[in-house]
Amino acid sequence: MDLPKYAQLRAAQQPPEGCCVPDGAIPTIAYGDPAKARVATIGLNPGHGHQREARRGGKPVVDPNAKESKYGYDYFEVRRDTPGFFNPLEQVIVACDASYLNGSACHLDLAQWPTEFRWSALPVECAPDAHAKLLDDGVPFIKQQLTESPSIRLLLGDGVRVKEQVEGRLGAETPCVDTLTVPCYKRTMRVFSGEALGRFYIGWNWPLVRIGSKMVEKLAKRVGEMAAERGVRP
Repeated sequence: MDLPKYAQLRAAQQPPEGCCVPDGAIPTIAYGDPAKARVATIGLNPGHGHQREARRGGKPVVDPNAKESKYGYDYFEVRRDTPGFFNPLEQVIVACDASYLNGSACHLDLAQWPTEFRWSALPVECAPDAHAKLLDDGVPFIKQQLTESPSIRLLLGDGVRVKEQVEGRLGAETPCVDTLTVPCYKRTMRVFSGEALGRFYIGWNWPLVRIGSKMVEKLAKRVGEMAAERGVRP
């Protein structure tokens, strides 16, 4: 497949300065193809440990006929699995009758540039406003991305930091609608929902990589029920 024109333009851009973006890195446009997906999970940026980096040296030149680089569109097609960060998200997606592996789900980031450090740990060597600069750079693109991907009907936000940006940057209202607990587990999972850019949004307060499998299982069941109640499951 060829990248759509709007994605080609994004892929050819340079990162904002002073944000600890690795030299030669390119933006990850998406994990999976948004044009084919019904569900999109939302993160902050292609983070430490799961980012797909391409070292090119200098500004990427995007050939519309090139097959060798999809900027993340072919991530699950090439891997044929859901590694690390994506494993618990896949469990929630499957409860909504979709999957990264068959192309009915994709992952989008509010900021598309990878950083050398985790989002929550960008050091003082980066610009003091690095988070804001990366989001100012990336949010207009994800808005366009969703406009260009009308088949996406359900957005799933992983963690309270994503919820904060969905509310602040996308203008959504996502109140808490449920709480989930697991016996002998110290953390309480809060579940949020609302409308974001014309899509039904469901989010939760703890990133799924930080919680146990029993809580992921319970959350997946509840999210699947909410998606069915809203009519956004096939």
